[in-house]
Amino acid sequence: LRLNHLCLWVDNMEELERRTEEAGSPFLRPISSNSNWVGAAIKVGWVVDPDGNRVELLEWTGPAQPAG
Repeated sequence: LRLNHLCLWVDNMEELERRTEEAGSPFLRPISSNSNWVGAAIKVGWVVDPDGNRVELLEWTGPAQPAG
């Protein structure tokens, strides 16, 4: 079986984005936000590890915000 992706909870997504870029592994796309993801507001980032595995990075930013 091939790993689809790995997911990690992180703190300070913007700092992590800066550090991964400096290390030569920039985020695959800009940081996105979701205000109602399974009961939470989150930021999402994606990188690829040295073995080629996609890593989804999640940062909790607060309780979910109702749509509308």
